[in-house]
Amino acid sequence: MTDRTADSAWFTDAVGALARQAAPAAEGWELAEEEISAARERHGETERGPLWNAFLLLQPSDVLESAPLLYRAHVRELLERVAAREDTRPATSAELLAALSAGSVQVPLSPSAVCLAARLVARLPPGDTLPVDVEVLDIEGYERLFGAEADEHARQLGVMLHQDWRAQS
Repeated sequence: MTDRTADSAWFTDAVGALARQAAPAAEGWELAEEEISAARERHGETERGPLWNAFLLLQPSDVLESAPLLYRAHVRELLERVAAREDTRPATSAELLAALSAGSVQVPLSPSAVCLAARLVARLPPGDTLPVDVEVLDIEGYERLFGAEADEHARQLGVMLHQDWRAQS
């Protein structure tokens, strides 16, 4: 093999590796663009307004990037905040749910964390479904017994996941 052929093969391999790494991000960008268009239509934004400018707010975390359903819910919630001129820095329901999910891989969720997770699933936008049957749980019973603890979990997670960089101007 000549040096030129080896250089060409190395370059082809490197470009292929970069393309494979960029594919999930490109899919995320496409999803974000779809949701921005839908939000602009829902809210009647025809000029270059806050929703049109919201793309940079929609950067997914590693967990959300690997979970398109949660990322879509995250994007929708942020876009609704932008449209309502609300603070975009607090964690979205999808971010909180992703954190609970990641934690559940390490240790089982406590009943109060299950209560919080059920609340968060219920907040997902209509039409989005998770491969989980939340209706199996006695949510009212969990709320009665563990609601106050779930509130505290939500507060603590919210503080941990607060995104100062995500301030909408």
